[in-house]
Amino acid sequence: MDFSLSETHEAIRQVAREFAEKKLIPRASEFDVSGKLDFALAREMGEAGFLGVVVPEEYGGAGLDTLAYVIVLEELGHGCASHCTMVGAHNSLFAHPILMFGTEEQKRFYLPPVASGEKYASFSLSEPNAGSDAAAIEATAVPDGDHYVLNGTKIFVTNGAFADYIIVMAKTDKSSGWRGITAFIVHKDMPGF
Repeated sequence: MDFSLSETHEAIRQVAREFAEKKLIPRASEFDVSGKLDFALAREMGEAGFLGVVVPEEYGGAGLDTLAYVIVLEELGHGCASHCTMVGAHNSLFAHPILMFGTEEQKRFYLPPVASGEKYASFSLSEPNAGSDAAAIEATAVPDGDHYVLNGTKIFVTNGAFADYIIVMAKTDKSSGWRGITAFIVHKDMPGF
């Protein structure tokens, strides 16, 4: 069997590797000490297509396959795990669920600015008393007219400190266990955030 990369995948690897070598590796210890991301670099990652690797072109992404995504993560992770994690959260934890389960309106509204790095995205499941055990979460969402009111506390929210949009998991039906959990897209400027 031939396990070599296609020309396309090799080109993607080279672009991601060059970015990591030139932009991330020289500053990786700085990022580790400060505990902060460089949002100018994050914007550059969006322009390079990294923040929307799995997002189809029609929604502003690179429209690449899973292998391309893994290649990008591997190369960026070699340069800086924090910036790599941001890319992973954008693609796997935010864009993918919207692509799989979101409405067309949600795809067109959320994916282009997230894929470009204009807006930042996050995912929120973990809680103090539940960890990442989805069935044990305590956050609730109660209908209130044409919207829901969410109540609860989340921890370990990847990209949460700077995200514009967050997918938040909350129970809408406590009697149904994990089947009673619903995903909500929350904007950081919503009341009570």
